Amino acid sequence: MAMAGLSDGAIDPSTTLFCGGTGVFFGRRFRCDARNGHGDIGVANALKASCDIFFYNVGARLGIDRIAAYAHKLTFGELTKVDLDGEKPGLVPSTQWAAAKQHRKWYPSETISVAIGQGPLLVTPLQVANLMAAIANGGTVYRPHVVRMIEKTNPDGRVERLQVASEVLHKIALPPKALETVQLGLWKVVNEEGGTGSNARVAGLNIAGKTGTVQVIAQHSWGMTASLPYKYKDHAWFASYAPKDNPQMVVVVFVEHGGHGAVDAAPLAKLMYETRFREQMQHASVATAAAGVSQ
Repeated sequence: MAMAGLSDGAIDPSTTLFCGGTGVFFGRRFRCDARNGHGDIGVANALKASCDIFFYNVGARLGIDRIAAYAHKLTFGELTKVDLDGEKPGLVPSTQWAAAKQHRKWYPSETISVAIGQGPLLVTPLQVANLMAAIANGGTVYRPHVVRMIEKTNPDGRVERLQVASEVLHKIALPPKALETVQLGLWKVVNEEGGTGSNARVAGLNIAGKTGTVQVIAQHSWGMTASLPYKYKDHAWFASYAPKDNPQMVVVVFVEHGGHGAVDAAPLAKLMYETRFREQMQHASVATAAAGVSQ
């Protein structure tokens, strides 16, 4: 949503919108996750704080069809072409979809729910991983593969490990300033005070990410869902990449009925990053200590 709004001109990096905890859009009242609101907030900090009201406004400005166009560009509603059977494309709603599949018109108030990932929108964890990879690398969408490694035995008996060839599916033209702003917001999510992804923070590693919470049933209050039966509890998301300025790894965690992305998914991503980059961070720590001694 941030990338769509910035790319399309619905907002710019300096746009601030007011969040008072609730807002009325197309005659219906919608609430933010923060009961007391976030006050005046810009796009990078709206990502950091996961401000629903900000993105409701962006959705209202864009409309469902422009949202759908950017969602498809960023892999939602499309097959990733992973080498597994039975992949589903998910669902990105639009006015055309409502007319063709539900034989009705699309109502503007429905767009507000879609703007924060609710309503009829359906995505797979792999699509979310592709989205994060495209944001990390500047707009290239690759075909994912399920593989640990490829080995070739040479005539002399030596086993050689080969890189998996990267197949580019398509490239997305992302305005540099929009990309920079979204990447900054995702970095803030994990690394700044008040960021919803702080439980994924790893010292010495610049992780960029976004938390998410999926409602299983409609909720009309700010109450937690811990007391609900298991099958009605929220799902937890955390989507991320690292390091921010030299991306090498994307981690997407989805915990079914886990609760909240900030609490239940982000810490699992942290464990994976610590495992992957442990040796690299140890070397950096030793180098820093050595530099301190030499000074």
